[in-house]
Amino acid sequence: LIEKNPTEDQKKLFEEKKALKVIYGELNKNAYIMLRKAHMMVEHFMHHTINKIGHKAKAMVVCDSRRAAADYKRLFDRLIADNYDGKIKTLVAFSGEVEDSHGRKCTEANMNDGNVFDDGIREKFKEDDYKILIVAEKFQTGFDQPLLHTMYVDRVLGGIQCIQTLSRLNRCYPGKEDTMSAALTWLAVIGIFIGSILLMIALGWITSKLWHMAADHDYRNVSRHDDED
Repeated sequence: LIEKNPTEDQKKLFEEKKALKVIYGELNKNAYIMLRKAHMMVEHFMHHTINKIGHKAKAMVVCDSRRAAADYKRLFDRLIADNYDGKIKTLVAFSGEVEDSHGRKCTEANMNDGNVFDDGIREKFKEDDYKILIVAEKFQTGFDQPLLHTMYVDRVLGGIQCIQTLSRLNRCYPGKEDTMSAALTWLAVIGIFIGSILLMIALGWITSKLWHMAADHDYRNVSRHDDED
């Protein structure tokens, strides 16, 4: 499906991007692969991110499906309980009801502490104990949490969606000196790279505009004072 030099017949039979998406979707259903990725994210958070912003830093896991979000929630909680004595807590956010990989019915309310859902998750995540928010098509736009330091991206992001998602990290907070985004697939790496470039271009344009506005304002003030003199 993804040969380097496919024949014309192969090109007609399969579209590379669609084929890659199907393959990735199937891989992400593999229990061993998901466990390894969950282990990597938890280990990274507990050894690196947790020490940021005066030990207040939080992280977001961006999933490619509601089922993946439900599965990661259970895996994260188990790893944290087994390896770190439940030192931190997680929350999950997705719409409606979904079956996890074991056929269990999952909703935000029956997976989160206090049965929180929707905006209740936003408020719960402000509490110190809750360090990792696992999401699927939720809280990737319009979510303002200044302590969010690290984003683990386990899906393909592109265009404006990538910029909006990565922008969740750019809120300022005293002691917040840096941020981090980590991609768990090579397609996500490409998306984050392009999105970061576009974000920097946008921020550069805004900065330039503000500088010119400030310079123009100063010039007018100087001109007005000269006229008064």
